Amino acid sequence: MKYFLVSLLSVLLLSCSMEEEFPQDWLDDPTEVEWEETKFDFGEIKEGEKISHTFRFKNVGDKPLKIFECKSNCGCTTAEDCSKKPPVAPGEWGEVTVQYSSSLRPGPVVKSLTVNMNTRPVPNVLKLVGKVVPN
Repeated sequence: MKYFLVSLLSVLLLSCSMEEEFPQDWLDDPTEVEWEETKFDFGEIKEGEKISHTFRFKNVGDKPLKIFECKSNCGCTTAEDCSKKPPVAPGEWGEVTVQYSSSLRPGPVVKSLTVNMNTRPVPNVLKLVGKVVPN
């Protein structure tokens, strides 16, 4: 019982100290985004190689576009810290750069990156596809 109460208290304290991940005013007043592409085929790479690709998007709405986070579906796929990027003004272009490390992963590859921004629909999903061949 003692451990249960300590655990419960810990969870309550942590939840009180967390910042709101997506400010409500951004979600209540979304803008529109158009991606140049949402899927990049890197072809064949050798096991152990790293690739990088930049996805470009345009704010086609009438409000500033803010990226809150970029999350990948595994540790081998990473993105820059998107939350530190300044808002993209209406009519302007923005970028999200994704890196993939093929270390010890031969075979077909389909990796995704979820980009949460003040747009509808949420989220935006970017994909890297290709094949890793053994050395």
